[in-house]
Amino acid sequence: EVKMADKEQKDRKAEIERRKKRLDELRQAKEARKKELKGKEELDKLQVDPLAKARQNVDELVDKILGPKGTSPTPTSVSPTPGSVSIGTGGGRSESTEPITMETPIVPIITKKREMKLSIDSLLPINIKPKTIEQYEKCTQTDIHGNEIPSDNESDENEIPSSESPVKPEPKDKDNEEIVGESGDTLPLVARNLSDEEKQDILISEDFSMFIERSSRVMERVLADTTDILFDLATDKEEEGEDLLLASINVVRKKQLSDSRWTKGRIISSMAWSPHHPGILLASYYQQETTSMDPDGVVLMWDLKFDKDTPDYIFNCHSPIMSVTFSKFHPYYVIGGTYSGQVVIWDIRSGRRTPVQRSQLSSSAHTHPIYCLELIGSQNAHNLISVSTNGKLCSWNLDNLSQPQESLELLNRHPRPVAVSSLCFPLNDVNKFVVSSEEGLVFQGQRHGKKPGLVVQYEGHYGTVTSVSCHQAAHPQLDFSHLFVSSSIDWTVKLWSLKLINEQQITSKTATPICSFEANSDYIYDVQWSPTHPALFVSVDGAGRLDFWNINQDTEVPILTEMLDTALSRVRWSPNGQVLAVGDIEGVIYIYEAGEALCVPQPNEWNRLQTTLTELQQSNV
Repeated sequence: EVKMADKEQKDRKAEIERRKKRLDELRQAKEARKKELKGKEELDKLQVDPLAKARQNVDELVDKILGPKGTSPTPTSVSPTPGSVSIGTGGGRSESTEPITMETPIVPIITKKREMKLSIDSLLPINIKPKTIEQYEKCTQTDIHGNEIPSDNESDENEIPSSESPVKPEPKDKDNEEIVGESGDTLPLVARNLSDEEKQDILISEDFSMFIERSSRVMERVLADTTDILFDLATDKEEEGEDLLLASINVVRKKQLSDSRWTKGRIISSMAWSPHHPGILLASYYQQETTSMDPDGVVLMWDLKFDKDTPDYIFNCHSPIMSVTFSKFHPYYVIGGTYSGQVVIWDIRSGRRTPVQRSQLSSSAHTHPIYCLELIGSQNAHNLISVSTNGKLCSWNLDNLSQPQESLELLNRHPRPVAVSSLCFPLNDVNKFVVSSEEGLVFQGQRHGKKPGLVVQYEGHYGTVTSVSCHQAAHPQLDFSHLFVSSSIDWTVKLWSLKLINEQQITSKTATPICSFEANSDYIYDVQWSPTHPALFVSVDGAGRLDFWNINQDTEVPILTEMLDTALSRVRWSPNGQVLAVGDIEGVIYIYEAGEALCVPQPNEWNRLQTTLTELQQSNV
């Protein structure tokens, strides 16, 4: 048992020794691997890339030529790498003691900067192709012939003999069918013959039609211009015969406007002067018996600045146009009221003859003829006011005609709807208005207030009142905007005032005329107050009379009468009060120019009118 115990003890010691030896071998192998990895890292740090090696060689060459600066570079040896090991005999490993020398010397960093030398080097030319910019010019496209007359610049070049400047034929690009010059410039295309189908397509195209219409309008203006371009202010004298004639007879008929297709046999229902362009006149026409295929509603725009007999623009509508006006705040809009009760708008820019906007026929809008249109307000706040013959007044926004913004029923004292025939607003007023009726009454109304509608009734006519016109001439101190005149089929024109002058009128809300003008013997269809003269107005009747009244001079007979051979339906003053447009029932517009003695007021005209009104009111009392 003792022997067995000793043997076990020896075996145990031997086993412990083997384990210790094995553990030492593992520890040595682990350290050897660490040293090998560390040596590889050192070698990687010492290695130089090709560019650094080349730079180092160049630096060495410069140092040899110019001499070293600072610390001279010397090759150094690398100490033994810990990673270099050798495996000895007997299964053990031992570190190598042989030094490892690098073939490529390491150059230390030079602390001092080298001097930089600058030199001039030639740059390589770079040709950048210029960006092609297309340019267009208005020119006549013709064939290029060799016998064209040369210009001044070309004449000098043609004097050079042909032997010294031979002409080279210009190449032609067949794909694009364009002539390309020597410098690369592209010349205009050569005109080619079009087929019949291509010609027909061009003729029926919309662009071609608009071009022909626009260019023909311009050519008509040029041909109709009668200005004497040879007039010399230093030598020539203007003829004063026409001015003397105007001063003597006061008015001169300048021209008449008509069109064989659009105006013949049509009644002029309304006229309006442009507030934006002087000399532009708008007229609407309707035909009682329609026999042609042309539209029932026709509106023509005439330009009086040029001596031509064709309209500039033609507008059509499915229904007869009973009233028309310009928009003071939209220079391209033309507004019309139709017999069917629709409000329509044409836009000159659209190039169309048909309206671009129209209202709907509904109970909230008009369903009867519209004889009255007025645009009131300012640039930022304005409305279109329309009144139909069933007594309905509507306020519209021109940007949206789907339905009116406001509507008002005009009822008389019975109460019944008033059959309105005309409308006017006093100067600079957007609330009060005056309307005439087919019953022979005139009413003063208001759009807003405690009682919107008709508030005052004016009695004095014995037939349908065809037109009313408010005083338009402004004065800085005296105010006559309360005056207005009316015309009727009872052969009279009457002067009224919006101001109620006595207690009886205030209590009964009924007024009588200040003065009645009874020099006519036929229906008076229109009356218009002068926009510049405070005491002047004009009227037209069915007998062809054009009467000028100046109440400062005479209230019994007009101061001037012009007779025409046809019944007259409408009259309108131009904004400057010097030109008068008169329309008849045959579709002809007569343009009159008034002299200064007639249309230009004297400084005392305003005071004289104040005195005249006072005398007329006293005579009525």
